[in-house]
Amino acid sequence: MKENQLLLGEGDFFIAKEMGFLPSELPWERGLYKKWVLSRDVQGVWEERTLLE
Repeated sequence: MKENQLLLGEGDFFIAKEMGFLPSELPWERGLYKKWVLSRDVQGVWEERTLLE
């Protein structure tokens, strides 16, 4: 977060392309796409987790 913005991240190329996310410029974040959005435009945030077996 910074001021009134949130940084969103996505790992799926096709979803990121459709939503206008850009590839991360950091070499250790290869395959991650990011986009800054206004916090007032975000209505709900959740995290999905999958148990590793």
